Amino acid sequence: MKHILLTLLLVIVAIGSASAQEDSLKARNYVMRSTLYGAGFNNTFDTYLSPLEYRGAEIRLLRESMRMTGWLDGRVSFQNLFQAHVSYTGNSAETGNMLGGLANWNYALHYQFRLGPNLKLLAGPMADINAGFLYNMRNSNNPAQAKIYVNLAASGMAIY
Repeated sequence: MKHILLTLLLVIVAIGSASAQEDSLKARNYVMRSTLYGAGFNNTFDTYLSPLEYRGAEIRLLRESMRMTGWLDGRVSFQNLFQAHVSYTGNSAETGNMLGGLANWNYALHYQFRLGPNLKLLAGPMADINAGFLYNMRNSNNPAQAKIYVNLAASGMAIY
């Protein structure tokens, strides 16, 4: 199961990067891209694996791209957001550690309402796909937990 999820994640990233490279070659399509590399702290509390809260370090990657499409007279844009994080945490009693990770991919289509020369409101549907894990290094019975979920939601944005 772990190999299938990793293969699926790699295919999604490869398809996303291939289409982004193709779009950036077209001069008429402006593509906005941003990447964030982060490090910080994480609090993990999962009562299925342990009744204690685990705290520790986290590293994170976030990549976003937005571009306009030709749909509805050029008023529709798409947003592609990928983020992943891995954390290594320990409990306050210093008797156990937990390893966790989550990959998240969002895809949204936005209709742009131009309210002025510098103000736009964007609204539309969004798909949100998540896959992750928690592994408690202390437990001998049920030491790990997989997390997979999908959301469909409304998305909005204001740009000034």
